Amino acid sequence: MARLILSLDGQVMAEYNMNKERYTVGRLPDNDVRIDNAAVSGHHSLIINILNDSFLEDLNSTNGLYVRALRVHRHYLRDGDVVLIGKHELLYIDERVSQSRGNPNDTLPGVPLLGHDEPTLAGEDIPLEIPTVSPRSQ
Repeated sequence: MARLILSLDGQVMAEYNMNKERYTVGRLPDNDVRIDNAAVSGHHSLIINILNDSFLEDLNSTNGLYVRALRVHRHYLRDGDVVLIGKHELLYIDERVSQSRGNPNDTLPGVPLLGHDEPTLAGEDIPLEIPTVSPRSQ
């Protein structure tokens, strides 16, 4: 199961267990995740859960959605993603991934951990260096 943690200026405002298929996010009281702030549209975004995957969609909001400093209209949510809505942050936690990580100190000496701290774009793979082979002289 996934969770959302809503925060403002580092203070946790609310936590949500993602056990429904659809969650609306916005300023109006009829939203599942309510953010009472003028920078947030009445119905700002939608999160859809399909099996074990979660997808974020902007509902034509005025100020948009940002993930990793990029404005997104639709986004596949991954464990650790932080969605910016106005000045509020929604942290997406996928419990299956978080539990499978185990203890972050359990690594081989000298082998760095890979995580969301690397500056990669959504859906981008870690670059792989492929050696170039020069043609043989005849």
